[in-house]
Amino acid sequence: MRKLGSSPDAPHQPNKGRDREDKTLGEATEGSCDQKQEQDDVHGRHGEVIHIRAGCGGKLGGKTACRKGTFAFYMEPIASTFSVRKARPSDAVFVHALVVELARYEKAEEEVTLTVHQLEADAQAGCFECTVAEDAKGQVVGMALHHARYSTWKGKTWYLEDLVVTEAWRGRGVGRALFEAVAAIARSKFAQRLEWQVLDWNAPAIGFYERLGADLDGKWLNGRLTAKALETMAVNHPEP
Repeated sequence: MRKLGSSPDAPHQPNKGRDREDKTLGEATEGSCDQKQEQDDVHGRHGEVIHIRAGCGGKLGGKTACRKGTFAFYMEPIASTFSVRKARPSDAVFVHALVVELARYEKAEEEVTLTVHQLEADAQAGCFECTVAEDAKGQVVGMALHHARYSTWKGKTWYLEDLVVTEAWRGRGVGRALFEAVAAIARSKFAQRLEWQVLDWNAPAIGFYERLGADLDGKWLNGRLTAKALETMAVNHPEP
């Protein structure tokens, strides 16, 4: 799994105005921002949409009051409301765009050969699950793509393939909310562990996972055969 950018904590609030047909796939946690954050009733149970809002200080005339040193100043509240839910078929084009954005960040955009159509077909076939974050206008701003794995030592495990937050929404708690949603799904599947990968030069992502208490093991090497290599092997070593 690759993660794009860092993502500090953010508190969660229930989404009271969202259609209840949405599915929640995570749990709420507390967090912090530069100033004080607000948190009302926090639920985050399965069957609810996680509603997150970042803010600071108290309200005064529709504006947010913040203090810096001994001086008080006022600022318009930043639009940081988002919710986390299970992806729908109509989200495929946005999920694909985030995959491309991540590949571009990793300087490997040309490696993406997956099409929106294939992504939709594979989702329909149950190859993976996807969790998305959307802003107050319903625009997808982040996604986590994950699926089942199996360990001969542990049994059922869960794998986080990609965790991506679009650039304009990084640093608002979206990444943490998505990660916690995936962790909740892994628990619900009775997975013995949750696994992912991170590039060794992606310092913001490494710091993000370390703050979550994750173990980052650099002892294992990644083995891989491309589609072309598989074809060559099939020719040279046909099935009996």
